[in-house]
Amino acid sequence: MNKLFHTSKVLFATLLLAMIMMTTSCSSEGDFYSKVPEDARFVMSIKAKGLAEKSNAVKKMREIANLVGEQEAKDAADMLETLFGDDSPVDLNNIVMFEYEGNVYAWLMVNDMEMLDKIDAIAESFEKSKKDDFVIYEANENCCIVMNGNGGLMMMGNDADSDDAIKAFMDFDDLESDKAIANNEIFMKNMQGDDDVYLYLDIEGLTSLVGSTAELKKALSREFENEGLSVPDYIDEVMESFVYASASFTKDAATLKMSLLDDKGTNIINKIYGNKT
Repeated sequence: MNKLFHTSKVLFATLLLAMIMMTTSCSSEGDFYSKVPEDARFVMSIKAKGLAEKSNAVKKMREIANLVGEQEAKDAADMLETLFGDDSPVDLNNIVMFEYEGNVYAWLMVNDMEMLDKIDAIAESFEKSKKDDFVIYEANENCCIVMNGNGGLMMMGNDADSDDAIKAFMDFDDLESDKAIANNEIFMKNMQGDDDVYLYLDIEGLTSLVGSTAELKKALSREFENEGLSVPDYIDEVMESFVYASASFTKDAATLKMSLLDDKGTNIINKIYGNKT
């Protein structure tokens, strides 16, 4: 068991850092979206603290740690209790992450730029440095976080070095309002509210990223035609549409809502089912 915890230490620290760095102390998702580019192909918002409370995640982690009996597991439980407690050094009410040009980013606001040093799993697994006005934490070539007095930005992706992360920080921080995804009324209408999780996907953008547009078209056509739906007239609209989904959870149930909208806010699925043969 010692070996298991030892070999997974960097992975655990990376996941923990990701959880912290995808945090914003802005009062709402809308405040945060003003620093997300309009052509982000993926955006997700998670109300982590509320979900943790509903699922008793912190309590369950403590029970697991006590059962395992390993010090590192107990340290992890201590850490979660601190992060999700009333005196947490970060705001876990909203976690928002997004994709841009092949990399994944997450903004954060911090009150203490040295707070990561106080978390052993991070301090021991990430290399800390400084450049100009930025404090930098790097785990490997795929994960980097940069912070200054205005907040911080985590960058995850291939060759995510500090220079790239600092440039992204400055670009997003100075984003003009009409270039931010918050300027999209349809996006804002579907990505805010009382639900626990919100998801946005730009289908065409994501498929172009992985280079599988033609194959996806064929697969979608087959699926719709198997249901007796008239798809050919709408397949291009489907490929150019946007997925909006949200989920809410209670202790006993989960509710999922999903829509497929065009750039005018029209529901593509309604169009397709309206032409069922």
